[in-house]
Amino acid sequence: MLITTNIKTESPGLVQPDVLGLPYGAQVVAVEVTHRGIAQPHLIVNFFPNRPPTDLADVARRLRAEFGSAVVVAFESDKQGFARVAIDDVPKPELRVCIAAAVAAVKRNWGWDESEIFTTEIAQTGESFSLPWSTDGRTWHLDEPV
Repeated sequence: MLITTNIKTESPGLVQPDVLGLPYGAQVVAVEVTHRGIAQPHLIVNFFPNRPPTDLADVARRLRAEFGSAVVVAFESDKQGFARVAIDDVPKPELRVCIAAAVAAVKRNWGWDESEIFTTEIAQTGESFSLPWSTDGRTWHLDEPV
């Protein structure tokens, strides 16, 4: 099974505090993920060195007002080959792997992460998705259908 990603944001993707409604800014990367012929926009948010707000809903609403409709995904923790993320709204089960692909694309292309496997854990569901290294940073192959 094939998943493709397309990063739409120019580096560094910094968003100011007033847009987020927070006392600090964040890096926001727009990633379009295509899976089973469905293109789904994602906003991958890195609040580093800060943690994401406890209630991501207000930030997600503000980001959608700025960037348009998208799945909003925030890093809770990030290390080589692994990320734990929070989402403001849980998509259908068959589209949750798209979150992992968007996170892997950002880690691979913007995070200097050259791990052989990228594992993303979704905090709200406890699900983990592992994607193998992508040579082009855009195309992700799954061994089994999701």
